[in-house]
Amino acid sequence: MIWQPGDAFVTDMSFWAVSDAGYKYTINMEQYMGVHSTLAVNAAGVTDPPNTCTSLYASFDADGTVNPNCTLFRLFWEEPAADLPESAPSPSGETKVVPPLLDLDGLAVPDLAFTSSSTVAGAGTFNYSITPYFLGNYWVEIDTNGNGSYTDSVDRRILQGADGSGTYSTAFDGLDGEGNPVDECGQMRARIYYDKVGEIHFVSRDVEWRGGGIEMIRQNGPGAPDDVIYWDDTQLDPNRPTTTPLVDGTAGVPSTGGVHGWARAAGPAPVSWGDARLMDDWAYVPITQGTGEIALDGRCLSLEKSTDGSANAVIGDTVTYTVSVTNNGAGDYTEADPAVVVDDMTAVLDDATFNDDAEASVGSVEFADNALTWTGRLAAGETATFTYSVTVTNVGDHRLTNTAAVTPGQCLSNSERCTSTTDTPLANVVPAKTSNPAPGATVKQGDEITYTLSYTNDGAAAGPVDSTDDLSAVLDDAEILVEPVSDTSGITATRTNDTLRVVGSLNPGATATVTYTVKVRDDGARGDSQLRNVVVPDVEPACSLTATCPERATEHKVTPTPPVTRSSLASTGLDLPPVVPVAAGILLAVGAAAFMVGRRKRRSRHSD
Repeated sequence: MIWQPGDAFVTDMSFWAVSDAGYKYTINMEQYMGVHSTLAVNAAGVTDPPNTCTSLYASFDADGTVNPNCTLFRLFWEEPAADLPESAPSPSGETKVVPPLLDLDGLAVPDLAFTSSSTVAGAGTFNYSITPYFLGNYWVEIDTNGNGSYTDSVDRRILQGADGSGTYSTAFDGLDGEGNPVDECGQMRARIYYDKVGEIHFVSRDVEWRGGGIEMIRQNGPGAPDDVIYWDDTQLDPNRPTTTPLVDGTAGVPSTGGVHGWARAAGPAPVSWGDARLMDDWAYVPITQGTGEIALDGRCLSLEKSTDGSANAVIGDTVTYTVSVTNNGAGDYTEADPAVVVDDMTAVLDDATFNDDAEASVGSVEFADNALTWTGRLAAGETATFTYSVTVTNVGDHRLTNTAAVTPGQCLSNSERCTSTTDTPLANVVPAKTSNPAPGATVKQGDEITYTLSYTNDGAAAGPVDSTDDLSAVLDDAEILVEPVSDTSGITATRTNDTLRVVGSLNPGATATVTYTVKVRDDGARGDSQLRNVVVPDVEPACSLTATCPERATEHKVTPTPPVTRSSLASTGLDLPPVVPVAAGILLAVGAAAFMVGRRKRRSRHSD
């Protein structure tokens, strides 16, 4: 800190500054008065963010301090002696004193590397080393389209500040220069780029008067002596009692004789352009040096899944799946870092069983938790396939649906190419049979029985109705009264002698019925008096595996009609005891005898 209690203490000040890269500057200020001012010299100046060593490259419109974590350079009141050491011990460790001049070869970066993000496509972190003798600003440049140029509109430049630690990391958000996500399949290139060396920032804090300005002259290195300096006061509030003649010095201004000065005005603070502000002046050696370039080969997978399954698949059929995995990127998947694809079979195995027959052209495939996981190496442009099969049961939701997907960490863009789905809807036509009178009832000659065949498709696809109703055990005891008829278009019912065939196609969710009526034959004209039949589908529905199918059989027993008997006497309607008929018989006999005797007597008289 410099303490100057008032205008009487205005002074001229001269220093020598030595950077860690060995660059020497003379700094001269005339008519300097700062009351309680501070001066700091380092390679960063005012920083942004404040806790970094990345330069804002502008003066700051508030009081404050420079980041203490950015190494301060040495200030000498006179030219450093030639016999001063390169470094010397200090309470905080070895401290540079007058280091040798850093040449451009010393800026090489041999170990630039990139670690990809596990959550954002194209994003990641660059890690690298820079010589501890370099302090100042540099760029991490990213050629996002991989064409070898770093100046396209889509390319990125990230300003960084070296603090002398020697090892650094820079985060990359995966966005190109136009704000779009980079292509995770393509190639990017990256490098460290220096446009300055020997950078030095002279920061004046809370300086009320710098009447003669500042003169900074580099005394060694390429093009020395060099008096060009830079500043940027354009972000400062211009409403001050005094100002500086030139607020924008970013084009570079020769400083011999003093530039970037301001006068002091009377009155309450702030009294001048530099009062209660951080004023940053800087200088450097312009260079154009890129180093440590690496190629970042994007890797990305695309999937294509196919199946030979169709809506015609029935219980017991085998359905085969094939998954093709292609590396569309510029980089290879290796044994150490393989490609991974997961095929979720959950929505297949409710309607099928896995045949445990998965095979891969490259790599390995394993089954666990209703999923197949393929893992394998895959060079750029290559394709691998794996196949497997299932056996249809159709007892679930009547759909074979599954999706193969690249493992999330290898498809951070969530692109459609990373998944492939097959969906095979299945039909499930369930037949049933009932009758009126209900099955099990007894019937007699002349009775009529109406049979109803129903077909319900509770599956997910249109399905065939193909069934046979054998009427041979019905028509030996009955005759067709009403021929079979269907209530649904496209479903036909055809009887040929004792065989009824019902065929057609039934949409999912639909029900079709076929009805016909028979009349029971008379006694003596029947067969076994048992009317039995069952409708049998050509393809069994899923319920046949779980014993939950509706009834498909009917049976009716014919009861013979008893013979009619006639009494020799008309019934009086009275209930008589057994003695009455006997007495009546005796009386009839007696009456008949008397009648015959009387008749004879009459005949005798007549003959006399």
